[in-house]
Amino acid sequence: MTTGDEDEDEDHRAWNGKARNETPTQQLDRNWSSLLQELRVVQTGVQLLTGFLLTLPFQARFDGLSTAGHVVYLTTVSASMLATILLA
Repeated sequence: MTTGDEDEDEDHRAWNGKARNETPTQQLDRNWSSLLQELRVVQTGVQLLTGFLLTLPFQARFDGLSTAGHVVYLTTVSASMLATILLA
């Protein structure tokens, strides 16, 4: 017995076969390429965010932050750096 999701997947495969003359392997290749392109865009955005965050301590108003503000900043920078490392 098939579920609704399996029927929908089969409909997509049939449409790709007719409209694009695309085999399931070619569809997987196309989807993989799209995923890699999206990851490249995300990686650039995370790197820009990390770079911006690293410049904040050099601003004059940074010294005026409370201890809680410094903790939030360090947590944010740590998460951003971890994301940059994981996406590299």
